[in-house]
Amino acid sequence: MTESEFTAHHKWATDLVEKSAERTVYKRGSTSVVSFVAQPTYYYYFVDGKLVRIDEGERKPYVIVDHTNN
Repeated sequence: MTESEFTAHHKWATDLVEKSAERTVYKRGSTSVVSFVAQPTYYYYFVDGKLVRIDEGERKPYVIVDHTNN
């Protein structure tokens, strides 16, 4: 699929996240407007105008901070 086909057919997923010489990345939102149900977030990666990858993005590690009194 080309980037222009994608943006024409998937207006819900046209949140531009990154545009560089190497790639263009779009993000699909995380909440459905109709049902207000949380949906997974997907990222769509284009290189040279062609879709090359879809994923849920880079996962961040959970950080737990333990508060202690001195």
